[in-house]
Amino acid sequence: MSEEREKIYYWKNSLTWTIEDGVLNIEARKYKGHPVGVFSQLYYDFLKGKSERELEGYFSQYESRAARIIKLFVQDLMANGFLVSAIASPLELFQSQYQFIGDDYPEHFFLVKDNVDRYVEAKKHRFDSRQRSSSIVLVNTNDLPEVLHRRTSTRRFDVTKKVDMQVFNDLLISLCQKQHGESITYYYPSAGGLYPLNMYVFVKEGRVKGVSGGLYKLNPANHALIPHQLDADINTDAQYFTNKEIAKESAFTIYFTYDGEVNMQKYKGQGYFYGILETGILLGLISYYAEYLGLGSCVIGDMEFGKIESYFELNTNEVYMQSIELGMKLMIP
Repeated sequence: MSEEREKIYYWKNSLTWTIEDGVLNIEARKYKGHPVGVFSQLYYDFLKGKSERELEGYFSQYESRAARIIKLFVQDLMANGFLVSAIASPLELFQSQYQFIGDDYPEHFFLVKDNVDRYVEAKKHRFDSRQRSSSIVLVNTNDLPEVLHRRTSTRRFDVTKKVDMQVFNDLLISLCQKQHGESITYYYPSAGGLYPLNMYVFVKEGRVKGVSGGLYKLNPANHALIPHQLDADINTDAQYFTNKEIAKESAFTIYFTYDGEVNMQKYKGQGYFYGILETGILLGLISYYAEYLGLGSCVIGDMEFGKIESYFELNTNEVYMQSIELGMKLMIP
């Protein structure tokens, strides 16, 4: 594990603030009095970052009463996530990009299943009118591997059937290192061969043969699941209502996190983007290999990870990316 660095605080990504009628508005919070007068300078100063050691000297430039107020103000900014000392989550990183897309739907439109179904169907037909006379028409063939034809997201799992230990083992081995001559390689690519993702596996009690329930961390070098939090109470509370049944019925879940300490020194901020790409590559690998092994899988696009984050004990610059639910398919006649 790398040596713990001194924390340096910067403004969070895409912070929005205004000063109107003597009131400082930072997103949903409002401040009055002394913080309003010093905020413009404070904002500029923290754009360059302030370490914990620098902060004490920073406050000393003010007279004692003002220094106490500004120190409390800065502590409040930290407590509310406006000043941060670690990389942002994907949600925080990308949420501001939505402002460039027109909002054509009512607020609760996507909470209605029929609306979602129609929306998805319409997007599937977005290429229908783009054929040109000069297009090269591809021939549809059945020569693709059978597993590519069979794979589909599984939204119902058979809770009466346990996952065989050998199947569970084989799936996780695909995420581990392998020796190739003198080199250490993996079954999937990673920018620079750095592999910045960590994988955690939550197994439900009695759902995988020979494996006790609880949260494990995968050690890809030793080909081992390390008990992480065997008493972790991970249930459907962190799931949005559309995914609660999936999470309730699955046998186990694989969670992916990105550790910026692994590849950002080489790739800077672009390392984060490569971590996102690698997450997609891994989800594809797992979903197809799970199908080959006879397992069902369902990638969970969004969840309230903060409700269960404490069980994972993530490093300072380690953030949750995505998860995939797995188990035996429910065969519906």
